[in-house]
Amino acid sequence: MTTIPTSTETSYWLPTHARLTHYDIVIHTNLLEGKFNGIVVINLDVMEDTSKLVFNSVNLKLSNITLTTKSLNSTPTSIACNKTVERCALCFMEVIPSGVKAQLKIVYQGELTDSLMGYYKSIGVEDENEIYALTQFKPTAARHAFPCWDEPMTKATFSVTMVSHADTVNLSNMPAESEYMINAPVGKTGQMDSTVFEGKTLWKITQFEKSPPMSTYLVTFANGQFEYLESSYTTTKDMIKDTQFMLGVKMQAIPLYKEVFDIEYPLPELDMLVAHDFNSGAMENWGLITGSTSCFAMDPISEDLGTKRISQLQFGNITMMEWWDNLYLNEGEVNLIFPMWRLHIAFLTTNHKQALDINANLSSHPVEVDCPDTDMVNQIFDDLSYSKAASVLHMLLTYVSEEKFLKGMSLYLNKHLYTSSVTSDLWEGIQEASGIDVPRMMDDWVKKIGFPVLTVTKNTNSIHICQDCFLGTGPPKLEDNKMIWTVPLSLLMVNEQGDVVIDRDEVLDGCKKTILLNVTKLWKLNAGTVTFYRVLYPPEQLVKIGMEAARATSPFSVEDCIGLIDDAFSLSKAGYSDVSSALALMEVLHNELEYFLWQNIQDNLKLLHSVWSVYEDIVNSIQDFIVELFTPIVDKLGYEYSSQDSADTRELWTLAIEGAAFGRSPKVIEELQGHFTHHMSTGDESKIPSELEHIIYATMNGGRTEWDAMKEIAIKSKDPSTGTVACKGLTAMHDPEIARDTWTYMMEEVRMQDLYDMSEAMGDNPQMRQVDYELVVKKFKGNYMSFQDIVEASFCNLSPYEDYEEAVEFFKEKDTGKYEMVLKQTLEGIQTQSAWAKQSTEDIRKWFASRRIADSP
Repeated sequence: MTTIPTSTETSYWLPTHARLTHYDIVIHTNLLEGKFNGIVVINLDVMEDTSKLVFNSVNLKLSNITLTTKSLNSTPTSIACNKTVERCALCFMEVIPSGVKAQLKIVYQGELTDSLMGYYKSIGVEDENEIYALTQFKPTAARHAFPCWDEPMTKATFSVTMVSHADTVNLSNMPAESEYMINAPVGKTGQMDSTVFEGKTLWKITQFEKSPPMSTYLVTFANGQFEYLESSYTTTKDMIKDTQFMLGVKMQAIPLYKEVFDIEYPLPELDMLVAHDFNSGAMENWGLITGSTSCFAMDPISEDLGTKRISQLQFGNITMMEWWDNLYLNEGEVNLIFPMWRLHIAFLTTNHKQALDINANLSSHPVEVDCPDTDMVNQIFDDLSYSKAASVLHMLLTYVSEEKFLKGMSLYLNKHLYTSSVTSDLWEGIQEASGIDVPRMMDDWVKKIGFPVLTVTKNTNSIHICQDCFLGTGPPKLEDNKMIWTVPLSLLMVNEQGDVVIDRDEVLDGCKKTILLNVTKLWKLNAGTVTFYRVLYPPEQLVKIGMEAARATSPFSVEDCIGLIDDAFSLSKAGYSDVSSALALMEVLHNELEYFLWQNIQDNLKLLHSVWSVYEDIVNSIQDFIVELFTPIVDKLGYEYSSQDSADTRELWTLAIEGAAFGRSPKVIEELQGHFTHHMSTGDESKIPSELEHIIYATMNGGRTEWDAMKEIAIKSKDPSTGTVACKGLTAMHDPEIARDTWTYMMEEVRMQDLYDMSEAMGDNPQMRQVDYELVVKKFKGNYMSFQDIVEASFCNLSPYEDYEEAVEFFKEKDTGKYEMVLKQTLEGIQTQSAWAKQSTEDIRKWFASRRIADSP
């Protein structure tokens, strides 16, 4: 084969000589040999005269290629493939005229690898001989399973036929139209051919119904010894008992989305397939959602992810973005819908906070980002694309009202049913429903990097607001501070009658603004923390807000308190204020028995603990402070919960025990270690309730005997969530030699889907962190997908500047193109944390010293 030009020599988009209308795909899966054969017949409408067809294909062996029209039956004179850009070009002797309908037929072969992408194999837990195959095509891996035009705007219908061993089950997007057995070998062409092999084999042939138009990345198929629950929930036999809950979620979610968006779910059925090896949590393949055991085979905690994928079926797949730079039209809306109805506060403490933290980096990227190649496409499936998109859409929802926003969403979805869309299409729908100039407000939020910090000063009868670009490294240089956002202020005020008034209409659309206000009354910006910015108050105003927020009759919500604490810590990290002011605010607000507020407090204290991990005196002070805050809640709630307790109470109970254990409370540690010792000596799991598993395993604090026992749980547990938690528990040791054994086990034996979580847990443990970092630098040889995860997990908690210099040196000679974005963000994070430690160490020491003096008799 010859080669075709690289992506630097030509447009990354495929040529538009032909419009795809339909794919007929035949896939023969041989699980025993770890191979698959296929035939794809693609119907084309030729749009302009051409003698060349260019499509996507990678790691497939192509043969028997023909192009057929009414007047010709042609084979290519050359086949030019380029693995770098993942394309093949077919050149024909004859020119195919515009307006002709053609069929392109390709026979191909591929390997079932363990790469977690394309069409790959997975292995059961209880039985290593149990092998099954499934797909993960998002964003650009359909080309690993069949030759195709693998771009999101290229929609076509699909008819899939699967050939497999007779004792296995075939699954695809659509219901089976027919299924029958045949005694014949399957030849190398993928067709039944009795002349190719000697002897006969019993094969199952399953033909699936034709699908609606969809993008290639939503196509899916799977083959294995799967079993069914009612309503077509599908899993391997060892997981059947653990998947009932998600089945119930599915049954409730579909009617809800129909009611809100006025769009029927368009397919005859919806299956869910639980896989032992899966790299992205869950995937919204149309008609067959696939996901990892840790996401679907769990208790109600996993409900949000399953519901999220169902919501993507309802609108992310019906109306697909035109190109990957509009990824957030799919992912951001999905992240928005679930928390809007159920857990907005949880959304605030995770997605919203995460997006603010990431987008404060100069190495960040806009929500809508140019995607010139597959490397960039894979990299933008990150927390920012999901979380900032959802956050700014929620900001827009609050500004225009929920009713008008959902009406606009419905208009947008119905107008672009089964077609592709771009940002302006969504803005058009919401503008039509609300009458507001949506593009003027929103374009900069999705097309530009960053967000503002609003500095507020108080005058006699007004407040003055000034916006600047917020950077985690400190106040921006002039060249980095040219952006002006249109900011809905969400101003909370208490009027003369003592009533709380929230002005959602006030907007800051310039660099400065003065607002007339009775400053003797209580006021606060960003009511409910619904808008995507930070606020720097005058010190006396922050104290006033904090004291008022601590009152039982405060007008401030839990969301307000969470936003205040997050702003205080982020502003101190960036050098706008002292860490001591953030700690003082936390101390004032800690009496509220609200789970999400305590989660926020714990997260920020753990961050301090991590950044100052090499300062023993400060670490001890932070741990003592954590114990002081969390132990009273443990004393109040105890070590066992009642079945009558609310979900919030149970979550607070778990969080309080976790916090006290993290602070090394002797009483709590002794209690938890007793649970693990009992389990080791008796095998009785009843002393390790599921809510406390991750805490007990993380605090066992033992030696080789305990580590071996934990490894046994990780390997042999039939519960996937327990196995994952046990893997993370292995990282809780303090012995450097055990740390090295943990790293080796992680790299050689742990499933790839658990690699990130385990590596992240190693990075969270100061005693393990340096060992993890050193071994990654010296020994890591994984593929680029796992390396991207490892880079982020292993390097993100480093703070000494020497670590930054060594990391830069390590990557200097490496090809980082496939994970360049996450690497830049990680290295900038090390710099930021190093600078924070340098500028604030004495401030923290003084604050803790002053508390000790105040507490002394």
